[in-house]
Amino acid sequence: MPFIKRNFFPLFIYPFALFSILVFASCAGSGEEKKTGPVSAKTKCSAFKTGKFSYYVKAINANIRVHRTATHHTEYRTPKFYVKSRIKWLDKCTFSKKRVKITDPHFNAEKRERMMKMLVIMRIKVMNENQYLATDYRKNKIYTWQVMTRIPDGDK
Repeated sequence: MPFIKRNFFPLFIYPFALFSILVFASCAGSGEEKKTGPVSAKTKCSAFKTGKFSYYVKAINANIRVHRTATHHTEYRTPKFYVKSRIKWLDKCTFSKKRVKITDPHFNAEKRERMMKMLVIMRIKVMNENQYLATDYRKNKIYTWQVMTRIPDGDK
């Protein structure tokens, strides 16, 4: 490139490098737990241990409603079609999920059988007081994730 001076390239890179460092430093934080809404994420996982939540599945164009008690996690596509799991809390933000009943015809017999045998580990990361990111780990790898939204008490 004969028309560009020899010093131009390094001058072009410096602002980009400085910007990258500033962005990284601002994201890294001070080591304290970041606040998400009125209460820190560290103390909020317990707020999502039980209740009613929903998430959207694009592949089947459906809103899935979740009802979670201290021992069970049930995902409803419709009132008749659901997947019920037994859960066990492993720590404040992580639970294991073992399916115990599947009535949803969306899953064929082979898929249901595989799902019933599988142990799923779900990890909660609080986004705000009404939403969390649920990450599904299988064989120590992230399998999928959903943004779960709390359903207000008055809603069905």
